[in-house]
Order: sequence, then C-alpha cells, then structure tokens
Amino acid sequence: MKAVPTHLLTNLNSVQQLYLFREEAFDNRDSMAVASFDSIQKAFDNYFISFLNDQSIDKDEISKNIFLRSILENYSSGRKNIRLVHNISELSKPDNSWHSNFLFQLSIDLASNFPEAKTDLTLKSVPKDWDRYFRLPKYNFTIGGVASDFSGWKNLGLDKLPISSLYIIDPYFLKDSKRAAINLPEVIKGLVGNRSNVKAIEIALFVKHDLNDPKFQKTKEANYHKLNEILKDLYPNKKFKSSIFYIPESKMHDRYLFTNFYYLSIGKGFNVYNEKGKVDGQKSSNLDIQLLDEPNAFKVYLKRLMEVRHWIEGSIGNLEYSGELPSKLFSVL
Repeated sequence: MKAVPTHLLTNLNSVQQLYLFREEAFDNRDSMAVASFDSIQKAFDNYFISFLNDQSIDKDEISKNIFLRSILENYSSGRKNIRLVHNISELSKPDNSWHSNFLFQLSIDLASNFPEAKTDLTLKSVPKDWDRYFRLPKYNFTIGGVASDFSGWKNLGLDKLPISSLYIIDPYFLKDSKRAAINLPEVIKGLVGNRSNVKAIEIALFVKHDLNDPKFQKTKEANYHKLNEILKDLYPNKKFKSSIFYIPESKMHDRYLFTNFYYLSIGKGFNVYNEKGKVDGQKSSNLDIQLLDEPNAFKVYLKRLMEVRHWIEGSIGNLEYSGELPSKLFSVL
C-alpha cells in the first residue's frame, strides 16, 4: 500500500490524550475499547498524517507512547505518508504528493465518559465544516419493493462530498440504452451535485458486452457519445475525463461505484429506475454506502480497485474501450 486517501491532522496534545485513554482501557480490561485502539494504531501506520508540533518532545514520552512512537519512527524511516508541520499555515501550501482534499483532525473529547472510545475519538473539522462530510443519516437502503426507503441519489447526502473521480462497475448498466439514458444522469447528478470547487471530474464505466456482436463498434461509439452528451448537459462548465470499458462477462459479477471519498455496492445494479422514472414496486435491491475513513472499508475498497486495474492491465493489446484511461483512484494502489 502506497497511500491511503485519508489525510489526518493531529498534534502532540491529542496523541498524549490518546495514549492516556488507551492505558485506562487496558487497566479496566475493556476489550472493546482496546480493539478500537488497535484499529486506530493501524490508521496511524497507514494514513497520510500531518503531525503539527512546534515544541521539543521529551524522550520518555516518545518511549512510552505507542502512537507518538509510530508517527516519529515512520517519519524518521522515510515513510512518505508522514510529515511534520511546525505551523498551521504550512497546510495550505500546494503539494501534489498529498491528498489535500482529505484533511481531518483527530481530537480527544475530554468531556465524554470513557470507555465510550468511539465517541471520545472524533474527526473534527479542518476546514470548519469538514466533519459533516462523514456524518450521514443512513448508510444502508432498500431500493424498490414494499420496504423501499430510497428516494433518489441526491437524497443519500453524498453530493456534499467534493468527489473528483467516479467509477461505475455494472455489467448490464448499458444493456438497455433507454433505461441507461434515464439512470446514468440521475446517478451522476445525485452524487456529483453542484459543487463549484470541483472543476474537473474523472468518470469511468465498466460494463460487459458481446465483443462478437457485429454491431459492437457502432454501439461502442453511440455509448461514448451519449455519456459525453449527458456530462455536457449536466455540467457545461466542468471538465470531464470520461471512458467506457468493455470487460469479459466472466470477470464481472458484482456492482460497485467508487469515488475518492466512498464506495457503494448495490445488489441488482444502478438502473434503479424504469422507463417511466419509477423504481420497481415488486422487487428490491440493497444499497450500501462505505466511507473511506474506516480502515476495514478501505481494505475492501483497495481490493476491488485492484481487481478493476487488473482487468485493464490484463487486457492491454486487445482492450475494448472508449475515451481516456482512468488514473486518479489507482494512484492509491
């Protein structure tokens, strides 16, 4: 793993408090709290971390504090996911090697009653309102059927995230061109939203197709033209790097959507609306949202992205696609 698309800002005081809470958890033999600290330790080992500190650190503190030692040892060994920051203004300096859009602050809520570790350890905002991005009212939805609670992509609350990449993996997404023409704009509009701070977006579709179909090349051209027509209609002032990949059916089973903030999994695909713009009233499909600030979710994200990259790399020479090769999300592999 070269990088994790979560940029964590912390300082000496927070790391000291984190250590004290961990010691109390061990003293109280609180297994749930200890497990949560193990997860935090993995995050410290893997996340991009900016350690803000403008003072000397006592050697005894380094020796006893596992979190502080992890940060400093990784930094001194040349790990590129750690940087030391002496002044808050340094965070605004442009640096293409850092995921500046993923900036969260680990802080300790001293008012909370330990051992409620998951409420004690919070992601707070840098900039001011950043924490709201990872506060979704709901993470699992039923689309269609009698128990449907899905009311549109926009109502998932994900459009507030300034995503710059969107990869859709769905073998049958373009099979029915009429339904795709209804559903594709809804997905893009609902997830990309109208954020003015994202000027360029990379979008890629991964679908299956019968490559022996004599009409394949014509269909391929029509699909790509329609994709760019949709993007231009929705966002005339944004730049898009678009592509459609045609993957052998044997390699595609699940349906996913990847962005640089989260991934979605959906049981029966992203064509959730019929030609009348309605969801199926009889059959249902599950939709799950996984945010990348959670280490276990990120592991699955990496695994799935690796599969997609292997599809592309394993087909070089006879790869069927339209547009430009996607690259942004693969930079974390």
